[in-house]
Amino acid sequence: MRGAIARLISISLFLFILLACTYDEERLIIFYDSALSGAMEELIGRFEKIHPEVKVEAEPSEPMGAVCKVIDLRREVDLVISDPELIERMLMPRKLFTPSYADWLIKFAADRLVIAYADSSRYAGEINAANWREVLSRRGVRIGCFDTARVPMIRGLKVKRYEVDELTRAVGSGDLDYALLPLSAALRGELRYIDPLKGDAGRISYAATIPKGAPHLRHALMFLDLLLGEEGRRVLRAKGYQLITPAEAKGRSKVPRKLRRYVGKG
Repeated sequence: MRGAIARLISISLFLFILLACTYDEERLIIFYDSALSGAMEELIGRFEKIHPEVKVEAEPSEPMGAVCKVIDLRREVDLVISDPELIERMLMPRKLFTPSYADWLIKFAADRLVIAYADSSRYAGEINAANWREVLSRRGVRIGCFDTARVPMIRGLKVKRYEVDELTRAVGSGDLDYALLPLSAALRGELRYIDPLKGDAGRISYAATIPKGAPHLRHALMFLDLLLGEEGRRVLRAKGYQLITPAEAKGRSKVPRKLRRYVGKG
């Protein structure tokens, strides 16, 4: 009797461990810049339809937040999508005795930083690319921003931080007058906007990397194949992002072979 009970316990324990390992193998953990939410939510949905066995755990945040979860919180992650300068500086440092968390990145899309507003916003009929700072400095004007670290133009202004989707809703509902956010978000929210920054000063870029020791490497490669491929490019374009064609890589020799076809040779 005792032997039978012991065997039953052993079998139950084996099945529990097997199920736990299977669950762990069928996950994909992504930390990404919330400015990409418009495309990422759709692409994650498509990925889950193609691979229903994989549970995607995606966390949008500020670009710095996506990186700091790896460095400071030591979180497990399979894929980081954020500002390429942050990835290169913080996850791929070249300083001696500084730990490196990734060997490569692929820059695949860009955006523009704009000031978005609605017809109901205070001084909506006056603001333009020449007087925007004076208008935003006026008393009673309510301003929001998606990433205070990325937007130097807000210095001296009273600004509240919101997630990108919260900003578009707040401006559309009249809770905010103006929002500093990516052009793609302004277009999705059907907001008016001005683009006061010229050239690279107003450019926002997005890059992806798979950190060293990613627990679900195969799934991360599968998702990047979707993101960088024709389907992902179509979604990005439809959501208002500017495609970088071909994609640009840092550490190209370390880029997984499966992804090199998407990257330029320069």
